[in-house]
Amino acid sequence: GQRLWAGYGLAGLGEPEGFDMLEEVINSDSQRWTHRRHAVRALGEFGDRKAVPAVVRALKDEHVNVRVSAARALGAIGDPAGLPALIEALNDTEVTKINSPTTVQEEARKAIEAIKADGK
Repeated sequence: GQRLWAGYGLAGLGEPEGFDMLEEVINSDSQRWTHRRHAVRALGEFGDRKAVPAVVRALKDEHVNVRVSAARALGAIGDPAGLPALIEALNDTEVTKINSPTTVQEEARKAIEAIKADGK
């Protein structure tokens, strides 16, 4: 948890070390899924394209809520480099029960539309 929040704070200040810490949280199997989800959401919030590879990896996380957050984050970042993974995620129909029910598939579709609309 401490690494997550320290990374969030540093990344919010634009410090590269913060992004690295958030990526470590995402890549760690020992982290709770909630920590991985928060790290993915933070990377999406900051919108830095260098986060795309870590967020793409999160699209394959074992927990559906992490995958949903990863699809949303890729849409927020808006980098076309995330499109191949999002297209693959269109096959993921698992439903999340947190907040409003949605699927990875639905969030991937929205992210693809957002990226194409941005034309970045």
